[in-house]
Amino acid sequence: MNGNEFWIGLAAGLLPYRVERRWLARGGRKLQVRALFWSLVVCQRRNGRRTWMVHVPLVERLRDAAWAAIEQLRK
Repeated sequence: MNGNEFWIGLAAGLLPYRVERRWLARGGRKLQVRALFWSLVVCQRRNGRRTWMVHVPLVERLRDAAWAAIEQLRK
């Protein structure tokens, strides 16, 4: 793999491929942005309060693998 392939792959993983906005049943709004390496969900309630959820699948998979290894070592 040369340097150009690395940068193209990195750019493809960081650029969002899906942006979705929805109105929720109780009057709030939800914004969901997805990319290959990350996703973001922002929910805004009617009273203006917001919740942010950021997911990085690679980090979550590494965390799960580490916990599985720890559980195996405990047995």
